[in-house]
Order: sequence, then C-alpha cells, then structure tokens
Amino acid sequence: MQTFVSQIAWETEVWIAEDPDHLIHFNGERFLGPYPDVEPSRH
Repeated sequence: MQTFVSQIAWETEVWIAEDPDHLIHFNGERFLGPYPDVEPSRH
C-alpha cells in the first residue's frame, strides 16, 4: 500500500485487496456518499 498511498485522492474511500477486511477513509466530512454541492440537480 505504501507504494500507492501518495496517489490516492483526499476525501475518498479505498479498499485494498491485500487487506480485504479494511476500508480506508482519507478524511473529509462525508463517508461513502456524495457531498450535497456535487449531487446532480433534478429538473
């Protein structure tokens, strides 16, 4: 994982195949969901 950690975007969730029991959350206010300001508008 150390090889790729610098390439992972901030405020994302990451699942690593070598450690399938863990999901890594790279900071941010939301966990596994969109922020309200980036949700598509409904017309």
